[in-house]
Order: sequence, then C-alpha cells, then structure tokens
Amino acid sequence: MYLRRRLVAGVLLILVGAALWTVVTWAANSSVGVDPVGADRRGAAATEVYIVQPGDTLWSIAGRLGGDGDRRATVDRLAERNGGSAITVGQRLIIGG
Repeated sequence: MYLRRRLVAGVLLILVGAALWTVVTWAANSSVGVDPVGADRRGAAATEVYIVQPGDTLWSIAGRLGGDGDRRATVDRLAERNGGSAITVGQRLIIGG
C-alpha cells in the first residue's frame, strides 16, 4: 500500500511539472512575439525565419531560396546573418527581412 501511494504521488508530481513546463514555455514564446514558423514580428519590418530540418545544410537551404543561380552568395549571406555556417536541427535561421 505504501509503495502504491508513493508511485501515485510520483506520477502526479510528474504530471504537474509537465503542465507547469508547458505553461511557462507557452508564455515565454508568446511574450516575445515569435511564431513557430514564419515571420518574427518583434520589429517594424517582418523578418523571414526558416527552421532547420534534419538533413538541411546552408547549401540546400540556399538552393530553395536562390533559385537556379549560383548559391555561394546566398550561403555567405545566411552564414553572416546567423553567426556562422554551423547549423543545428530546430535552429531558427534569419533568411530575409
């Protein structure tokens, strides 16, 4: 009986913690005005943002943005705007604006 009470109390604590974490994360994201995907609306002019997906490279992203031309200038611009050429999945890249 004692073990069952401890187990139930532990599960309840985990659920309450998860709920609090969800509320805090939602509040933090909504207070800075960032949409999950799309434009960053904090400034006067909209900034286009791309969220890095698995398998993405600056070269592949530049290919989607730059059309059929030479991608090198677009890759350089992306690296300059986003603090270097290293990217990680889930990272928000500033691509325009």
